Amino acid sequence: MTRSIKKRPISVWVKVALTILTPLALFYLFVVPMLAAQSPQSFGVPGVLFGAFMLIQLFMLVATFALDSAAAFYTYQPWLELRRRQARYSPYRSDKNVPSSWALVPMMLSYSAFNYAFAVVYVFTSSIAPSSFSTGKPLGVVESIYFSTITAATIGYGDIAPKTDVARLIVVAQVSISLLYVIILFSAFASYLREQSSQPVKRVDKLPTPGDAAPDDGPQAY
Repeated sequence: MTRSIKKRPISVWVKVALTILTPLALFYLFVVPMLAAQSPQSFGVPGVLFGAFMLIQLFMLVATFALDSAAAFYTYQPWLELRRRQARYSPYRSDKNVPSSWALVPMMLSYSAFNYAFAVVYVFTSSIAPSSFSTGKPLGVVESIYFSTITAATIGYGDIAPKTDVARLIVVAQVSISLLYVIILFSAFASYLREQSSQPVKRVDKLPTPGDAAPDDGPQAY
């Protein structure tokens, strides 16, 4: 028996705090790890450790969004019940199952953050050892995001390639996790789209308007 979840109104102070803290959280999650990865010598050991800590938080966010999406697709009740106790946003407030159409949102957020997180790892690796990649120099932000995206998509144009064992192992890890996205999440969403497209469309008859002519039923007997 599912316990009813009461909706509690969000106070004005909570809304103000969220408005202020959300940009700061995004800055620390996405900007600080990349800055620390680009210049580990400038930030020193404490700065690199703090950047690594925020990168771990980013990976945890990736995992949370992926689990949200998988639970919505496969109706995994233990995770949905846990999120009902924690979350305050609409898909988890009711006792009903989260619609599969909503699962696209956390799936794309998770996949995008996943690619960005590995881009940070590539920047840090190339900053520590410039010979890690075929460019022979530290990767820039755009280069790392580009390489991370084509690696996750298993395209591999060859313009940037790993040259050291550490870089190759990181690429193997990203490709392996990316395949899990394809097998578990992307395939489930494709199945959902096929189910929606195969459902018959209900025909809605047009209601007569005052200007429409009356139907001709043939000669009338008087």
